[in-house]
Amino acid sequence: MKKLKIKNIVLESLSFILILFSIGKFQYAYRSNEYNILLNTNIDKVDKLDVGNLSDFLLESFWWKLLSLVIVFISIEIFKLWSKNKTGFLETLIAFILVFFLFPIGFFDSGNTNGVINLVGDIFSDNLKIKMLIAGVFWLTVGTVILWRTLKNTKHNNAYN
Repeated sequence: MKKLKIKNIVLESLSFILILFSIGKFQYAYRSNEYNILLNTNIDKVDKLDVGNLSDFLLESFWWKLLSLVIVFISIEIFKLWSKNKTGFLETLIAFILVFFLFPIGFFDSGNTNGVINLVGDIFSDNLKIKMLIAGVFWLTVGTVILWRTLKNTKHNNAYN
């Protein structure tokens, strides 16, 4: 338990969060017509949503993020098992659990956190689809770089231990 590095857990959690936000932004870009209808709160147009049920439409975002979190977690764990990094395995599991517990409190759908994340796209465009694509690419890149650096640092440290 002494070999756990809090820095790696925090960085992996941050990269998970950024990657999940980017997946959400890609989904918003893909469904930009439906989100425009919901954002404009025109009740008459809600019936025109392509998705059969409004609750299904809103739950789709949750499921995409949860599935993405699980896929990223499994990919990282496979990489760490392949590199025989047993403490890194536990660090990633702790980071996964921390990020997983952000789902029930609505962290990923909060107006405050989304406002900061969307700021990148707001700088470049007023079109919702373009704005979300730019924000998604930017945050996916940042999250991936943080994750890559953390994995590289963990692998490098284990080579000398």
